[in-house]
Amino acid sequence: MTFTESLFLTPMRISISFGLSASILILLCAVILVSVYFYYRRTIPSIESNWRIFLAVLRGLAIFGILLAIAELTFNISSVLEKKSTSIFLIDNSKSMLHDQNSLNRAIDNLKNVSGSDQAEYQFYHFAETISDSQISPVDDLLFTGASTDISSTLELLNKLKDEKNLQNVILITDGIYNKGDKPIHIAEKLNVPIFTIGVGNPNKQKDLIVKDIITNDNLYVDNNSPIKISIVNNGYDAREIEVFLLEDGNQIDAKKIKLIGNFNEIEFDYTPKSDSEKRLTVNVKALTDEVTAKNNSLSKYVNVLSNKIKVLLVASGASVDLSFIKQSLTSKNDYNVKTLVENLGHGFLPNSTNKSFLDSADVIFFVGFPGINSSQNFLDELKSIIQRKNLPLFTLISNESDFSRLQFFNDYLPFEWGNPYGDVSQIFIDIREGLAKNEILNIDESNSFNIWNTFPPIFRVDRDFRSKPESEILSYFKIQNNRVNQPLILSRKINRHRSIAFIGFGIWRLKLLNALKTSENEYFDNFINNSIKWLSSPEISKNLKLNLSKKIFDSSERVIVSGQFYDESNQAVSNANISLDISKENQPIINAILEPIGSGLYQFALSDLTEGDYSLKVSTDYGGQKYSDDGKFSVSETELEYQNLTMNEGLLKQIAEISGGKYFSAEASDKLFSDINSFLSQRIVENEVHDSIQFWNSFYLLIGVIFLLAAEWFIRKRLGLL
Repeated sequence: MTFTESLFLTPMRISISFGLSASILILLCAVILVSVYFYYRRTIPSIESNWRIFLAVLRGLAIFGILLAIAELTFNISSVLEKKSTSIFLIDNSKSMLHDQNSLNRAIDNLKNVSGSDQAEYQFYHFAETISDSQISPVDDLLFTGASTDISSTLELLNKLKDEKNLQNVILITDGIYNKGDKPIHIAEKLNVPIFTIGVGNPNKQKDLIVKDIITNDNLYVDNNSPIKISIVNNGYDAREIEVFLLEDGNQIDAKKIKLIGNFNEIEFDYTPKSDSEKRLTVNVKALTDEVTAKNNSLSKYVNVLSNKIKVLLVASGASVDLSFIKQSLTSKNDYNVKTLVENLGHGFLPNSTNKSFLDSADVIFFVGFPGINSSQNFLDELKSIIQRKNLPLFTLISNESDFSRLQFFNDYLPFEWGNPYGDVSQIFIDIREGLAKNEILNIDESNSFNIWNTFPPIFRVDRDFRSKPESEILSYFKIQNNRVNQPLILSRKINRHRSIAFIGFGIWRLKLLNALKTSENEYFDNFINNSIKWLSSPEISKNLKLNLSKKIFDSSERVIVSGQFYDESNQAVSNANISLDISKENQPIINAILEPIGSGLYQFALSDLTEGDYSLKVSTDYGGQKYSDDGKFSVSETELEYQNLTMNEGLLKQIAEISGGKYFSAEASDKLFSDINSFLSQRIVENEVHDSIQFWNSFYLLIGVIFLLAAEWFIRKRLGLL
C-alpha cells in the first residue's frame, strides 16, 4: 500500500549560534583585524598598497574561517510543516459484494458524487484479503474478485500509518462479512479515528443451504473405514428433506438423504479408500429451487491415503509403566502397527519381545529409558546405522534408567545436550507457556490445551543440566513446587530432513490420571502421543525433493505458487539443481516450466489465469547421477469461502461506527454522506515544526575555502618576492 500526502511549508526562520561567548568572539575578531593590519602595514620588499590590501584580506578571511570553525558556527533553520488531513475510502472488493447488485450499484453511484476539499485529501483503496498497493479512482470499475475478506488486517495497517499521514477519517464500504482475520471491533477502537461504514447487501437472512465443514483425518489408509462428518447450515428449510452426495476425485461414491432440523445439521459418511494417493473429497448438497445461491452447496477437502499403517518400534532398556502406557495408547489407534524391543539386563531381549526383525521396516522409533547401562554395543551400532540410513524420526523419553554415556552415541539425532548430574531425581510439574499450547504436538484439546497441560499431576525428572540445541524448539519447561526452572522438558527439532522429539522426564503415565473416569479427559495423554507420531512421521521428511503448495484449493482469481525444496543424499540443501515442473489437467499436459532457485535449497514458480478444474503436477530433477521427483494435486474453482455467508453483517458495521465515533449508513442512504461529505468528516490540518541545522564549522567546504585562501596568499607572496 502506497500513501500520498499533501504538505505545505511556511517561511523559514534562521538563527545563528556559536560555541563561544559573544564577547570572546568579538575580542578574537578584533585581534585578527589588528594583527593582519600590522602584518601587512610594511613589507619587505615594499609593494604597492593594492597588493598589501588584497593579501591582508586573504589572510584575514582565512584566519576568520579558522575562528568560525573553533567557535562552532551553526545555522539553525526552523519551519512549520502543515499537513492536510487524509480521509481514506476502503471499498470491499470481494466476491460476496456481488450478491446484491442493486445495493452495490447504489453505493458506488453515490460514491462518485464525492467532491474534493481544500482542507483534506481523499484517497481511495480497495481491499479483500489485503489492501490494494496503490490508489484507485472512485469511478474505476472494480471486478469484485477477492477470494476472502480480512477487515481487521486492513484497519491494522491504517493504524500503523495514521500519525504519519494525518489520518482523520475512514469510510468503509463493505457487506461486513469477514472470513479471515480477527473480529474488527478491537482494531476499530484502537485506530481512534472515526469510521463511517456503508452497508452493502441485505441484512435479513435469506433461504439458503451451506456446506460448512468436512471433518476427517488428513491421513487415511487403504481398506480402512474412516468416518467423514459433514456440517450443513440450514436457513429457512426446516423439515425439508435434502440429498447429500460424497465424491472422490469427481466421481460419486455415496449419497444420503437427511431431514433438516434446526439451523445446524450433521451427516456422516463411511469412507473406505481403495488405493493410495492424494484424494479430493467433495460434498455436494442438491440445490433447492428457491435458494438464494447454490455456490455454497459444495465443499472440498484433500486427504492423503497411505498404503500401510505407520510402523512404530518401542525400544526400552527394561519393562516400565511408561512403556506399557505408551504402547497401550498406540495400539488403541487403528493407524499404527506397534512392536516392542525390551532388553533383558544385557542378555538379549525379553521372551515376549522378539521383534528385532521389525527394526528394518520401522517408520518411527521410540526410546523409552533407552539406552540403559546394560545395552549391547552391537545393538546400538545396528540401531544407529538404521536411523542414519533411513533417516528415521526419533522420540526419546529420558528416565532414571537412561545411560547418558551410551545415549551420547545418538547425539546427532537428539534435540538436546546435557551436562553433569547435580542430584538424583526430582518431582516436577509441567510448565507450558501459553503461546505454545496450540503447537501441533501439544494441542491435546481443541479449546483448553494450556490449562490442561498445567494442571497435570507431577512427574519425575533426572537431576542433570539439559540444554536445547540451537536448531531445536523448546515446547515446555518445568516447575519445582511453584518455581519456574528455565530448563527444557519437552523439545522438538527439525533439521534438514530429520525430526526428533524429546521428553526429559518419566512417570508420564501419571498424565493419564488427570481424570481417569472421564473418557474425553482420559484421552489427553493419547492425544499427545498421537500428535507426536503425526509430527514425526510427516511425509515431507522422507523425500529429497519435496513439492509444496500454500493450499490445495485455489480461487480462479488467485495465483498458484508452486514451491520445491531439494536436499542431496547427505541432507545438504541444493540450490543449483535444474528442477522441472509438469502440470496436467484431465491427463492432458498443459504446462512445462523450470522452477526458479531462491536460495537455501528452495525453488518457486508462480501460475496465474488457470481455468477451473482439477490439476496434477510433478517436479523432477537429475542430480548426481540420480533421479528425484515428487507429485501432488490441486484444484481451481470458484472458492466457496466468500459464499459461506451472504447476509450483510449490519450489526458489526454499526458497532464499528459507534465505537470509533463515526456513523453507519445503508447503501441506499449513503448519498446523505457522500453528497455533503465535508460536513461529516474531520478535516484538521496538523502543524509539525521541522528543525534542521547546518554546522558551518564542520563543513568540508569551509576547510577547502581556508586552504584555498592560504594557498592563494602564499602563491602571490612568492610571485611578489615577499619574505
